[in-house]
Amino acid sequence: VFVLPWPAPALSPNARVHWTVRARAVRSARGSAYFMALEWKRKTDQRMPLPVPVTADVTFVVTDQRRRDPDNMLATLKPVWDGFVQARLLEDDSAAKFRFGVVGFERGPKRQVLVRLRAGP
Repeated sequence: VFVLPWPAPALSPNARVHWTVRARAVRSARGSAYFMALEWKRKTDQRMPLPVPVTADVTFVVTDQRRRDPDNMLATLKPVWDGFVQARLLEDDSAAKFRFGVVGFERGPKRQVLVRLRAGP
């Protein structure tokens, strides 16, 4: 399970921010995911990249009861998938090789995103 920080508001498809603000947020999220994947690869002895298809179960841990759009929340994670591909944890993030399983929300003490990757058929 990868524990990711809460996505920056600039990563939302609905955000109206200057392109440099979005680029900075993308670079930060992608870099964090890249280094998390490298650390995981160093600690485990998994075959890389993970066998396709890879399914991602995503849980958004929230601290309040506001309604959120799951599609927009998943869109904020695009730089994370790109970081995983860059680290060669995932072969590709195309629809044929990467898909979403369970996507949900749960309450917790701290806002964060939990990602569990399941490899193979």
